[in-house]
Amino acid sequence: MTPTATKVTVPSPPDISMPPQRAPRMIEVALQYAAHAWPVLPLVPGGKVPVIRGGRGCHDASTNGDQIRDWWSRYPEANVGLATGRRSGVVVLDIDVKDGKPGLRSLSELSPPPTFTVRTASGGLHLYYRMPPGADIGIGAGILPGIDWRGTGGYVVAAGAVTPAGVYAITEGLPLADLPPRLADLLRRGPKRPALAADSRGELVVPEGQRDDALMRMACGLRRFGVGAQAILAALRGLNAALCHPPLPDTDLQRIAVSAAKYPPANRGMA
Repeated sequence: MTPTATKVTVPSPPDISMPPQRAPRMIEVALQYAAHAWPVLPLVPGGKVPVIRGGRGCHDASTNGDQIRDWWSRYPEANVGLATGRRSGVVVLDIDVKDGKPGLRSLSELSPPPTFTVRTASGGLHLYYRMPPGADIGIGAGILPGIDWRGTGGYVVAAGAVTPAGVYAITEGLPLADLPPRLADLLRRGPKRPALAADSRGELVVPEGQRDDALMRMACGLRRFGVGAQAILAALRGLNAALCHPPLPDTDLQRIAVSAAKYPPANRGMA
């Protein structure tokens, strides 16, 4: 039985001011998005992984002001994540230029219409589009080199978030454009993001495209036991060499360790 499509009304993007030399407080950013009915969730300070322990990732995102104030009262430096897909009615193209990836060249080949655009901390772009009514667009990668996308079941780091590499900033404050039918079809049929796999010995393998998130989750797991940044970094170096193909640069491991160390330990006083 085919489910009935739900019509989603997508509001205009929030007007997030970015004063020189100062980013707005994260709770201000979160509440601005929520006021425009864009569900948000807290991310690890300086990072991109959800901060809620035992949570459901983007499915925890909320527009409830009381919930948001509670989250950011506990994690005042948490970055802001924005749920994509059916929750917000938004599909985001992630244009990656990190480590020489040709995202901008691939973007010129796609020639999508101008829309609300955010520059990422690594110099890439997030292009926000209205999801077509009833569309089944999830998360994927690889329609062209350097281009991923986030739809239902995903989230992106919102404009205003701060990482060691820099600030996510709005570069084009345009209204959201409709996702063109040809592009929507490409995303529906495009390859999905690779899942974590096991090698012939049954051991974990982390593919390119998931290394950052996978190692951040491992680092946060250590942090819950009160492990400090230096010890986390030492563990990450071993995990990176053993599991990631190809391994991340050491500068990324240092960034992840510092970000995870900002997360409050979960078991102080544990016997």
